[in-house]
Amino acid sequence: MRHDGIKNHVCTICGLRKTTTNELKVHMNYHTKEKTHTCQHCSKIYTNIANLKRHVNLVHLGIKAYSCTTCGRAFGKQETLRHHEMIHTGEKPEVCNVCGKRFIQKIALKKHMQTHERHK
Repeated sequence: MRHDGIKNHVCTICGLRKTTTNELKVHMNYHTKEKTHTCQHCSKIYTNIANLKRHVNLVHLGIKAYSCTTCGRAFGKQETLRHHEMIHTGEKPEVCNVCGKRFIQKIALKKHMQTHERHK
């Protein structure tokens, strides 16, 4: 069916068509955010297998596959490495539209914005 392009399984939420029932089930989880993948080591539950694998590798196996080329520090997520490398480059892409202060991560900007809310 895959080679013939047959997709008989339809998402009831967005109409996307999939070849197998399992593919549809995985897709539906993007809508429902149902946590169906449980860590066998600590019982933490994830919405998809990729996040579970990343958790096991980092937390239980201690695998940090992403290393900074400047200082050698290692990280479990590529995104964390990218934010770390901005320390070396001085890059701060997130800007406060009230005072102009700059930040590496959106979460830091969001926390900063609370200071402006308190001063109102």
